[in-house]
Parts: sequence; C-alpha cells; structure tokens
Amino acid sequence: MVYLDFSKAFDSVPHQRLLLKREGYGVSGPVLEWIKSFFRQQQVVVAGFESSWADVMSQGVPQGSVRFGPVLFICYINDND
Repeated sequence: MVYLDFSKAFDSVPHQRLLLKREGYGVSGPVLEWIKSFFRQQQVVVAGFESSWADVMSQGVPQGSVRFGPVLFICYINDND
C-alpha cells in the first residue's frame, strides 16, 4: 500500500512552472491568457453577491476552485518532472 499525503500539495504549485507545463500540453492563446489571469486576480461569489476583485498574493492552486483547481494540480503532477 502506498499512502500519499496531498493535504498541502495544492499550496506548493509554482505558477510559472505550471504555466510552462500548460504550454507544453499545447495550451496557448486566449485559454493560456485566461489561466494566467486566474493566478493574478480572483473574486468570490456567494448566493449572487460578488466581492471586489483582489490580487492573488500566494503561490499554489486555489483550493476553493471546485473544478479548475484540481485539474490544474493533476496537470502539474501528471509527468512528475
């Protein structure tokens, strides 16, 4: 049995390296720019109420992003280099 603890792994993904890997997978143009903007600014929406946009000050993949964050993390660790 192998046990892997990914409890803090999301917090340790460097944005620049993840973006380079995305380019290596062939992601470019508007999609790559959208991913870059995802790491620059974010906002929270709860029950239709929106917060103001805030700069992202930390590294890592945002854990609150239910669908997109886990996909980015899997893409980051996929080739494990």
